[in-house]
Amino acid sequence: MLKKSGILDIAGINSQVIFVSNNPETTTVRRLFLRGLGLDLLKLQVSKRVTTKTVPRSLRLEAAKYSNLPVEKLKQSSSQNRSSGRCIVCPRNKDKKTKCSCYKCNNFMCQNHMKLICESCLEEEKSGNDSSDTV
Repeated sequence: MLKKSGILDIAGINSQVIFVSNNPETTTVRRLFLRGLGLDLLKLQVSKRVTTKTVPRSLRLEAAKYSNLPVEKLKQSSSQNRSSGRCIVCPRNKDKKTKCSCYKCNNFMCQNHMKLICESCLEEEKSGNDSSDTV
């Protein structure tokens, strides 16, 4: 019976044989091919870890280097994944938690301070602002 590492070696060799047969003009060293194969297999998992908030920030930044994600995207994704927070208008001693947030500034607001508007009124508001700017 083969050990697990033996199975991985065979799978790596087989993948290189298939790659070379499909790309006969390339010359690859086995060590470099297996390293690239391993990194390609890890890329999806590493990119998931970059956006996970429970992973320490230092590890997420290091993982961002390997997944070729810019650090700015890392900061944006962590701020977008917030599911609830405290209303920014209510006093802190009330400590009102809410899941509603402004679609523009992404700040949390409770139902008492949030203004709901239908799509047709929103379109009218946008067209009204455009026409008042031109006058």
